[in-house]
Amino acid sequence: MHRAEAGIEFIAEIGEALIDALLKGVEALVDLIEALVDLIEALVGLIEALVGLVEALVGLVDTLINFVDTLINLIEALINLIEAPIDAIKPCLNPLLQFLFAHRQQLRRDRGYLGVLGLRNASTKGGLFALEHHRNAHSARGADGHETVLLAGALELIAHARDDARAGCAEGVA
Repeated sequence: MHRAEAGIEFIAEIGEALIDALLKGVEALVDLIEALVDLIEALVGLIEALVGLVEALVGLVDTLINFVDTLINLIEALINLIEAPIDAIKPCLNPLLQFLFAHRQQLRRDRGYLGVLGLRNASTKGGLFALEHHRNAHSARGADGHETVLLAGALELIAHARDDARAGCAEGVA
């Protein structure tokens, strides 16, 4: 029996060794599962942090969109502020511009643009001759009548303007 007892003892030792190995394997597997759970919890925390970051970026983009909308509204208000006086005076300027364009050849031929006001042509090298010294002597108290040139030019403009068809000027600003 001695041999039988030795065989049973050997099998018991092998069984204990297998059970110890199996327990160590199970413990290692439990440690691995715990490590995986910790990793999954860390990944969940990272995903939550990324979701918070994305939400913050969405809030920033919304704020930027509101800022751009406000800038667009300000620009539109400035454009309206600039256009309002232009629209108000445009009906008054159109008849004057139409008259000037209709008579531009006559004005150039007769006196030049400054001749309408009693001034000589500004394209010559002296500039505005009405403000320049020249060799002509002036009569006492300007009795030679040069002052009437300005009045005559203005009256001629008025006389020609009556013949042109034109729109009326706006009566007020809406």
